[in-house]
Amino acid sequence: MVRILKRLNRRQFIGAVGAGAVAAGCGADGVVGTIDPVDPIDLTGGGPELPTTVGPGPVEPVDPVDPVDPVDPGPTLPANYRATFLQRVTFGPTRAEQQRFDQIGHEAFLEEQLNPESIDDSNTGIGDLLAPLWTLSATPDELMTTRWPDSWVSAMPHHARAKMIYAIKSRRQLYERMVDFWSDHFNIHPVTTYVRFQNIRFQQQVIRPHAMGNFRDLLFAVAKSPAMMEYLDNQVNYANAMNENYARELLELHTVGLNNGYSHQDIVETARAFTGWRAVAQAGTDVFNFEFRAGYHDNGAKYIMGLPLQAGGGITDGERVLDFLASHPNTATFIATKLLLYFVTDTPTSSMIDRVSTAFYESDGDIRTTLRALLSVDILQHAKPRLRRPFEMVVNVLRRTGATIDSTKSIEEILRPMGHYPYDWSTPDGYPIRESHWAGGFLERWNFAFGLAKGLINGITLPTSAALGPSVAPSREQV
Repeated sequence: MVRILKRLNRRQFIGAVGAGAVAAGCGADGVVGTIDPVDPIDLTGGGPELPTTVGPGPVEPVDPVDPVDPVDPGPTLPANYRATFLQRVTFGPTRAEQQRFDQIGHEAFLEEQLNPESIDDSNTGIGDLLAPLWTLSATPDELMTTRWPDSWVSAMPHHARAKMIYAIKSRRQLYERMVDFWSDHFNIHPVTTYVRFQNIRFQQQVIRPHAMGNFRDLLFAVAKSPAMMEYLDNQVNYANAMNENYARELLELHTVGLNNGYSHQDIVETARAFTGWRAVAQAGTDVFNFEFRAGYHDNGAKYIMGLPLQAGGGITDGERVLDFLASHPNTATFIATKLLLYFVTDTPTSSMIDRVSTAFYESDGDIRTTLRALLSVDILQHAKPRLRRPFEMVVNVLRRTGATIDSTKSIEEILRPMGHYPYDWSTPDGYPIRESHWAGGFLERWNFAFGLAKGLINGITLPTSAALGPSVAPSREQV
């Protein structure tokens, strides 16, 4: 960092410190020190309101979605609510998104984001950036045979870059945030060749299609995913040789939460219910799909957390368990708490949890209904500035500054030392959400900020007005 500073002239230094306040700030919603109200790079979740005329805006013209009639703003919103709202609904609001908020109001803006299929995501440059990432569309035969070992080397970086591209460039911001949330909630680490390739399919066919749908549908899709069955060892869960790994994580991480209404015997009984659930290759191919093998299933009676399963249930044993857990009140509380931790605060109150969990439970796990409660004025008016995770911080800065993105390859080199490289958390619990885990690593954040301001990050160009212009100059307290 010292070497970088020595190469900066006075004007560049001031701009770099301003960018440093963005990224290191300390990567939080609220930066260290006081940000001038006109600063376009203020990352506060509950700090000064974001102005509508800041920075250069998006690199490409943004085609608005179908016009929405101006709405009655209703009661006066809390001070700084605009900033708080946009910093939660998006990875970091662009100028166009701030203007859209002003045009239609927070309720209509939220409804737009809750219906991502209505948002035009063309002309964003996403397709051009994804085009070189050939493993995302490769056939299983290409991945496993004809383009091996290049496929092994390329699959994980391509997968990670795709996530960065969508997060930075997509206008469907709340959708991408939920993709990020569920990817951690149902985390899969590509520890084997099989899982490395299947994890791409897991994102494309499980997480992304269900991210804004119904939790029950998502839970079923995850349970029948070849990637999850391999990762959590249900492939080797037989009637005469049980493996409890998937059953344990289904209860602890996917639904009701750790030690929340179940015993070890419930884990055993759950494992019995999922014997015979397997991923099987289609004849003569490397394409794996879910298949129930009755010969591997434990057909005895089972009793799980008060749910009786009669003998001879076959595949319906596992399906009934999933349905039971998806509707369980403890699942509603667990999911609501995690959503509050991810979007709002490290210290959600019981009333916050009750409001969100009630929406989840009474809507039978409807994710859109749950998000309406989560992102309501009643909840967000109590939101506090919070430290961003490294991936979120980097994406926020690039979106807020209107940086030109020609390639995301260099971002890998930034996120790896920060400990937040996409899809690289080794255990099933996913990357931590709480701020305490990310309290260190500020040197890497500052290095990112200075590198961005100095133009040292390949494939990313920061507009001059954002990197060096007076609007980014730090306040006295920041210096």
